[in-house]
Amino acid sequence: MRHTLSSRFQGGFLGAAIGEILAARLAAHPSEARAWAEIGFGGSLGAPEPLASEPLASHWGKWTIDQMCRLTRSPSAFSEPPTKPPMSLAGLAIALLPLAFFYHEDSHLLNRQVQRRLDQWQMPREAGMGAIAIGYAISLILREQVQPLDLIPQILAEMPDSAALTDTLTQVQSWLVEASIASQFSAHRLFGVNSLPVSISVSPTLVSLETIPIALALYAFLSTPEDFRLSLLRVAQFPSQNACVHRLTCSLTAALSGAHNGRGGLPQDWRRLLRDDLSRDNLARDNLARDNLVRDNLERRSPLSLSWDVRSESELLECVNRFVSAWSGMHNPVRHNLYSNPPVAVSIPRIIRPI
Repeated sequence: MRHTLSSRFQGGFLGAAIGEILAARLAAHPSEARAWAEIGFGGSLGAPEPLASEPLASHWGKWTIDQMCRLTRSPSAFSEPPTKPPMSLAGLAIALLPLAFFYHEDSHLLNRQVQRRLDQWQMPREAGMGAIAIGYAISLILREQVQPLDLIPQILAEMPDSAALTDTLTQVQSWLVEASIASQFSAHRLFGVNSLPVSISVSPTLVSLETIPIALALYAFLSTPEDFRLSLLRVAQFPSQNACVHRLTCSLTAALSGAHNGRGGLPQDWRRLLRDDLSRDNLARDNLARDNLVRDNLERRSPLSLSWDVRSESELLECVNRFVSAWSGMHNPVRHNLYSNPPVAVSIPRIIRPI
């Protein structure tokens, strides 16, 4: 096993948050792209304002955390339907990432659980196809069965019929197989929503347009699966006429690569995006740290708190650690201190699994 499952869980969720915040940051500050590629994140860079000013509905991480917390309490505790998110093929793939991780051992159970959420939200079956495709990819990653040229055919073989997404994934597979200049050019064109390849633009509906983040995330990850930084930078630096599509693409790419490369594969400098102490550092430099009201207001406006509804990287990791404990069979991990010495775990015999 190259990475422990807990490291892969952490890498997947931390990566998804990094991808979303990085996309918003580069949209606001395009000139930073070179610095990110060469030296990573510098502490002197502040939080991007567009993340705070965008509609709340665009922050899919909030639904990711909601689903994670529900599964942590109990895999069957869904008597009260969660708040209904907007219908978005790629957005729901982010919101339902916890299902992909929790049910990665059984693709049929994953399919049923996704459909269950769609029924609760009164959404059509087609809306969950992106979540199922990404979920199957996560499943193969966590089971260490990733072969770049075989992954998409495996997804298509398992996935329910979906004309728009099937055509898109078939096109991505052709890029990966050909690995030519022409296929690279096609991938570049796909980022421009107004100049889509024929396979995508046959039916210019909202659903078909929203297959773009799914396709590009899989392409970016599978073409450079061992390099988180390169996979994410390739999609983050492409120009896009749709900010939401760009952010979803980056978040999905980083989730896939983070799950594959584990927490240790995420650049340390980039992870500083998730830490609220950057806000305090900037306040101190500006001699504003004395004003508690200003400090508290800026912390609330930190990128991670706005997009994922958690205050810091450590809080996100705590959520993920409890989530992994629930998956492994720990009884009610919310009630126990996961960092106690020795750690406490209570469960029926032979149900707790190594992580």
